[in-house]
Amino acid sequence: MDEQFKLLLTENYRRIYAYIVTLVPHTPDADDIFQETSLLMFQRFSEFQPGSNFSAWAIKIASFKIMELRKKQRKSKMILNDESYEIISNLSVERMDTVDDRSKALDGCIKKLAKEDVYLINRRYGHSEKISDIAMGIDKPVKNLYYAFTRIHNTLRACIKNTLLSLEESHGK
Repeated sequence: MDEQFKLLLTENYRRIYAYIVTLVPHTPDADDIFQETSLLMFQRFSEFQPGSNFSAWAIKIASFKIMELRKKQRKSKMILNDESYEIISNLSVERMDTVDDRSKALDGCIKKLAKEDVYLINRRYGHSEKISDIAMGIDKPVKNLYYAFTRIHNTLRACIKNTLLSLEESHGK
């Protein structure tokens, strides 16, 4: 059971976290909600019906945790009224498939990049290095790296767009 839970959480964590961060824009609060949601999901995993939609189940649990946070925040500050929150929550759930499709498209497009570009992407985003530090490490001018990242971003953006268009066409949308 523990292994199945870990597998499902790993497969769905981006989707769950994206839902949470859409409704809880303060990163430390979103991280806390994700942790609390994960813990509660683990505790209640025996209630999950195998074969059903894990991310929908997780998002429902996350929505309860978000509501708890909102109740606490009401006393100090109110960011959104309940109606606005409900609209954003519903839109967020509707767009979860788009997040998955975009994420898969990004993964596929990164695989199509030249090795040097993947290396730069990994250093910048995988290791959170500053462009100036990367430039110093590979003995290139910072300006050249900014040009390289602009080119890489444009390449990825076009590839993702084309991949998503192909996906829509294949699904008859």
